Amino acid sequence: MATSFAYCRLDQVDELIAFIRDHWSSGHILAKSRAFLDWQHRDEAQDRYNFLLASDSKAGIVGVLGFIPSSRYDSTFTGRDETIWLTTWKARPDFAHGIGLMLLRGLMSRTAPACIGAVGLNPATRAIYQALGFRTGKLARHFLLNPAVSDWKLAEIPSGFRAAAVKTSAIRRFTRVTEGELGGIVTGLDFGADAAPRRSPTYIINRYLRHPYYKYEVHFAAGANRKAALLVTRLCHHDGASALRVVDAIAAPGILADCGEAFNDLLASTGSEYLDFYSSSHGDALRSAGVENIAEHPGLVLPCYFEPFERSNIELNYSLLGVDGEVAIFKGDADQDRPSRLEETAS
Repeated sequence: MATSFAYCRLDQVDELIAFIRDHWSSGHILAKSRAFLDWQHRDEAQDRYNFLLASDSKAGIVGVLGFIPSSRYDSTFTGRDETIWLTTWKARPDFAHGIGLMLLRGLMSRTAPACIGAVGLNPATRAIYQALGFRTGKLARHFLLNPAVSDWKLAEIPSGFRAAAVKTSAIRRFTRVTEGELGGIVTGLDFGADAAPRRSPTYIINRYLRHPYYKYEVHFAAGANRKAALLVTRLCHHDGASALRVVDAIAAPGILADCGEAFNDLLASTGSEYLDFYSSSHGDALRSAGVENIAEHPGLVLPCYFEPFERSNIELNYSLLGVDGEVAIFKGDADQDRPSRLEETAS
């Protein structure tokens, strides 16, 4: 039986949903919400859904690989400025061996010369990415605890734990900016734009501020020598408490080291138990600001999953191909920060 590979046509969407439901999970958001599937993957310009399908003439769809081009959020991203973020990758285990790898190779050949990557790898797929020449790594997770909180409903604080003091900083507050203000603010400032994958105000607006289900906020800070930073945040709620998640950033090298008091002020303004920030970069600057790495605190648990809520720490591994220089990857990349249960999200 021959297997063919092609992008998912618009008229194949019901077959795609059925495959995800039957071979991944009946509770998967892409199987339950056509509206969300359309928002994340429907591509009118290309007359397709952004999935590569492996199909058999008798068995139908036998494998899928979803992807999100960064140009979905900023159409000026083309060629090496574009990143193809991989999402749902599944092949039927009862079908021909190697379908999953053929899907990945097929998408790589079709989307070159764009960069291509994923966030949230399991150990098995990490080895595959490495064999194909991808750079792989683990996102560091930095955090602040709210000193005003004593009744911890989300976090699990080990006995005797002492958080580092937030250091006095040159930048004391972040300023929340709206969609209309964003374009004007970035003019003439240094946001470290050489880091890849590429981001832009247009990308931030379309990926986050216009998200149909989640409410994101963008916060701005400027320091010496025109250095500046934009942070994208989202509040997660459970049991009457909240966590403040920094899910994306555009920041000049080193500026976050001057934002210790600003991070603390941002956390205090929400009343959240903790702030956390997954990233592949900015680690030294965050440490200098007093924003600690959770890996250095065994026993401390700051929940990552809220849909449903799970009191555990989660590691996020990544892969990326096509970038030789500095890499700036965050939790908001790929589909790591997406709804799992729409009835639990705040629009």
